[in-house]
Amino acid sequence: MRYFSLILLLGFMFLMANNASAQKGPKTPPKPPKPLLKKAKMTIFEGTIKQKPWTKSTQSFCAQGSEYYVLVMVDETETVIQNESGQDMTAFIDKKVKITGKIETKTIKPSHNPAEQRPVSINPITGEEESFKCTVLIATKLL
Repeated sequence: MRYFSLILLLGFMFLMANNASAQKGPKTPPKPPKPLLKKAKMTIFEGTIKQKPWTKSTQSFCAQGSEYYVLVMVDETETVIQNESGQDMTAFIDKKVKITGKIETKTIKPSHNPAEQRPVSINPITGEEESFKCTVLIATKLL
Protein backbone atom coordinates (compact mmCIF):
# COMPACT_ATOMS: atom_id res chain seq x y z
CA MET A 1 0.00 0.00 0.00
CA ARG A 2 2.89 2.28 0.77
CA TYR A 3 4.37 1.79 -2.74
CA PHE A 4 0.96 2.33 -4.27
CA SER A 5 0.65 5.72 -2.49
CA LEU A 6 4.13 6.67 -3.62
CA ILE A 7 3.37 5.76 -7.25
CA LEU A 8 0.09 7.65 -7.07
CA LEU A 9 1.86 10.71 -5.65
CA LEU A 10 4.57 10.60 -8.35
CA GLY A 11 1.94 10.23 -11.06
CA PHE A 12 0.04 13.23 -9.70
CA MET A 13 3.22 15.32 -9.62
CA PHE A 14 4.03 14.27 -13.21
CA LEU A 15 0.56 15.32 -14.41
CA MET A 16 0.80 18.68 -12.65
CA ALA A 17 4.24 19.36 -14.18
CA ASN A 18 2.94 18.55 -17.68
CA ASN A 19 -0.13 20.73 -17.14
CA ALA A 20 2.00 23.68 -16.00
CA SER A 21 4.34 23.42 -18.98
CA ALA A 22 1.38 23.13 -21.37
CA GLN A 23 -0.06 26.39 -20.06
CA LYS A 24 3.18 28.27 -20.78
CA GLY A 25 2.79 27.60 -24.50
CA PRO A 26 5.43 26.67 -27.03
CA LYS A 27 8.95 27.97 -26.48
CA THR A 28 9.48 28.83 -30.17
CA PRO A 29 6.96 30.76 -32.23
CA PRO A 30 5.09 28.61 -34.75
CA LYS A 31 6.32 28.79 -38.33
CA PRO A 32 3.90 30.27 -40.87
CA PRO A 33 2.44 27.67 -43.24
CA LYS A 34 4.24 27.25 -46.53
CA PRO A 35 2.28 28.45 -49.55
CA LEU A 36 0.97 25.73 -51.83
CA LEU A 37 2.27 27.52 -54.90
CA LYS A 38 5.32 29.72 -55.13
CA LYS A 39 4.51 33.27 -56.10
CA ALA A 40 6.02 34.39 -59.37
CA LYS A 41 8.74 37.00 -59.13
CA MET A 42 8.22 40.46 -60.60
CA THR A 43 10.27 40.88 -63.77
CA ILE A 44 10.66 43.51 -66.48
CA PHE A 45 9.41 42.46 -69.92
CA GLU A 46 10.24 44.39 -73.10
CA GLY A 47 8.37 44.48 -76.37
CA THR A 48 5.65 46.21 -78.34
CA ILE A 49 2.02 46.39 -77.24
CA LYS A 50 -0.54 45.42 -79.89
CA GLN A 51 -4.31 45.64 -79.62
CA LYS A 52 -6.14 42.56 -80.92
CA PRO A 53 -9.79 42.13 -81.89
CA TRP A 54 -11.89 39.25 -80.62
CA THR A 55 -11.51 36.11 -82.72
CA LYS A 56 -12.28 32.43 -82.28
CA SER A 57 -8.82 31.77 -80.89
CA THR A 58 -7.42 30.41 -77.66
CA GLN A 59 -5.56 33.70 -77.17
CA SER A 60 -8.80 35.68 -77.41
CA PHE A 61 -10.53 33.27 -75.02
CA CYS A 62 -7.63 33.62 -72.58
CA ALA A 63 -8.06 37.41 -72.61
CA GLN A 64 -11.73 36.98 -71.63
CA GLY A 65 -12.88 40.12 -73.41
CA SER A 66 -13.79 41.51 -76.80
CA GLU A 67 -10.63 43.48 -77.57
CA TYR A 68 -7.43 42.75 -75.72
CA TYR A 69 -3.74 43.60 -75.64
CA VAL A 70 -0.66 41.46 -76.17
CA LEU A 71 3.03 42.09 -75.67
CA VAL A 72 4.97 41.14 -78.79
CA MET A 73 8.52 40.34 -77.74
CA VAL A 74 11.71 40.44 -79.84
CA ASP A 75 11.36 36.76 -80.80
CA GLU A 76 7.81 37.53 -82.09
CA THR A 77 6.09 35.58 -79.31
CA GLU A 78 2.88 37.13 -78.04
CA THR A 79 1.66 37.10 -74.46
CA VAL A 80 -1.80 38.25 -73.40
CA ILE A 81 -1.63 41.19 -70.99
CA GLN A 82 -3.85 41.40 -67.92
CA ASN A 83 -3.53 45.07 -67.00
CA GLU A 84 -3.50 45.66 -63.25
CA SER A 85 -1.45 48.87 -63.43
CA GLY A 86 -4.38 51.27 -63.66
CA GLN A 87 -2.70 52.87 -66.69
CA ASP A 88 -4.53 53.38 -69.99
CA MET A 89 -3.23 50.75 -72.43
CA THR A 90 -4.32 52.71 -75.51
CA ALA A 91 -1.50 55.22 -74.88
CA PHE A 92 1.04 52.40 -75.42
CA ILE A 93 -0.36 50.74 -78.58
CA ASP A 94 2.34 50.05 -81.20
CA LYS A 95 5.05 51.45 -78.93
CA LYS A 96 8.06 49.73 -77.43
CA VAL A 97 7.53 49.42 -73.72
CA LYS A 98 8.92 47.94 -70.56
CA ILE A 99 6.36 46.21 -68.37
CA THR A 100 6.91 45.33 -64.74
CA GLY A 101 4.93 42.21 -64.00
CA LYS A 102 4.86 38.46 -63.74
CA ILE A 103 3.81 35.53 -65.88
CA GLU A 104 1.02 33.39 -64.43
CA THR A 105 -1.02 30.44 -65.58
CA LYS A 106 -4.70 31.32 -65.74
CA THR A 107 -7.31 28.58 -65.36
CA ILE A 108 -10.78 29.11 -66.82
CA LYS A 109 -13.34 26.61 -65.62
CA PRO A 110 -15.78 25.03 -68.08
CA SER A 111 -19.04 26.86 -68.68
CA HIS A 112 -22.37 25.11 -68.65
CA ASN A 113 -23.72 27.56 -71.23
CA PRO A 114 -23.88 25.59 -74.51
CA ALA A 115 -24.13 28.81 -76.55
CA GLU A 116 -20.81 30.15 -75.26
CA GLN A 117 -17.93 29.95 -77.73
CA ARG A 118 -14.83 28.44 -76.16
CA PRO A 119 -12.04 25.99 -76.80
CA VAL A 120 -13.12 22.57 -75.67
CA SER A 121 -10.97 19.82 -74.23
CA ILE A 122 -12.72 16.61 -73.22
CA ASN A 123 -11.19 14.21 -70.71
CA PRO A 124 -11.09 10.86 -72.57
CA ILE A 125 -11.64 8.87 -69.38
CA THR A 126 -14.48 10.80 -67.75
CA GLY A 127 -15.95 12.37 -70.89
CA GLU A 128 -16.23 15.70 -69.06
CA GLU A 129 -14.99 19.07 -70.27
CA GLU A 130 -11.69 20.11 -68.70
CA SER A 131 -10.57 23.54 -67.50
CA PHE A 132 -8.75 25.74 -70.02
CA LYS A 133 -5.26 26.91 -69.04
CA CYS A 134 -3.31 29.73 -70.61
CA THR A 135 -0.41 32.04 -69.81
CA VAL A 136 -0.91 35.74 -69.11
CA LEU A 137 1.38 38.63 -68.23
CA ILE A 138 0.06 40.36 -65.12
CA ALA A 139 1.17 43.96 -65.75
CA THR A 140 1.67 46.13 -62.67
CA LYS A 141 3.52 49.04 -64.29
CA LEU A 142 4.09 50.21 -67.88
CA LEU A 143 7.07 52.35 -68.85
